[in-house]
Amino acid sequence: MAPDTEKPMVTHDRSPVWVIVASTLGVLLIAVALLGLTLGADAPGRPTLGAAAKQVTPASVGGTEVAAVRSAAAIPQRPKYRLPPGAMQSRSTNATPAAHRRTIPARPKVDLAPLAIKIPAIGVTSPLVRLGLNPDNTLQVPTEYGLAGWYIYRPVPGEIGPSVIAGHVDSKVGPAVFYRLKELQPGATIEVDRNDGSVALFSVTTKEQVDKNAFPTARVYGPTATSELRLITCAGTFNYNTGHYNDNLIMYAKLAKIVR
Repeated sequence: MAPDTEKPMVTHDRSPVWVIVASTLGVLLIAVALLGLTLGADAPGRPTLGAAAKQVTPASVGGTEVAAVRSAAAIPQRPKYRLPPGAMQSRSTNATPAAHRRTIPARPKVDLAPLAIKIPAIGVTSPLVRLGLNPDNTLQVPTEYGLAGWYIYRPVPGEIGPSVIAGHVDSKVGPAVFYRLKELQPGATIEVDRNDGSVALFSVTTKEQVDKNAFPTARVYGPTATSELRLITCAGTFNYNTGHYNDNLIMYAKLAKIVR
C-alpha cells in the first residue's frame, strides 16, 4: 500500500487586491479634499475668518444678547489705556512742559461797595458811610455833618437801579457836606469811587424840592432800567418846633460811564 502522500495546502494570497482598493480610495479622498479647499479659498465675497482673525463681541439688540462676529482686520484695536474725562493730549512737539507754564491767578472777588463821592462843581469831597432805616422806616442820616452816606438797601452806584446818597445841608455850627447842593445844575458831573478801583461817573439830569410830607417815594426809590443816582438833603424853611427843615432837595443823575 502506497503511503499517503500529503498534498500541499494551496493558499490564495488576497493582500494585493485590498491594498490596491485602499490606495485608490485614499487618492480619491485626497483629491476631493484638495478640490474643496481650493474652491472655498477662492470663492468671491466670502471673508476668511481664521481662529486668530475673528473676534466675538456680545451685543445687545432689543434687550436680547447676541454674538456678533467681527473681522479683526476691520475693527481698530483699542488702546491699552484711556485718558480721563476732560484731559487733552497735545499733538505739538513744541509743547511747553507743565513745570514751565505760567498760571495767571484769578482776581479775588470782592463785595462791591462805594467808597467816596466827589462833586467838582460845588467842591464836595467826602467818604461814604453806610445808611439804613430808622425804626419809623425813614432814611437814616449820617451822624457826622461833614460826611455823606450811601443807602445800603439800594444798588451800589454804577449798578442797575436807583442808588441813593444823603447828607446834611448844615448844622448848628455852619454848613454841612451838601450845603451847596442847590447850586448844582443839569449836566454837572458826580463821581463815586468804588472798592474795585473803578469810578462811576454820573451826569445830573434834574432836581426838585418837595415837602417832606409829600415825599415822592416811588420816584426816588422805585426800580429803573438803567443805573441812576439820587442825592438827598434838606431844604426849605427850618421848623424850630420840630428842629428840622420842612422840605427835601432831590438831585437826579444818570450814569455816564464807569472808569476803570
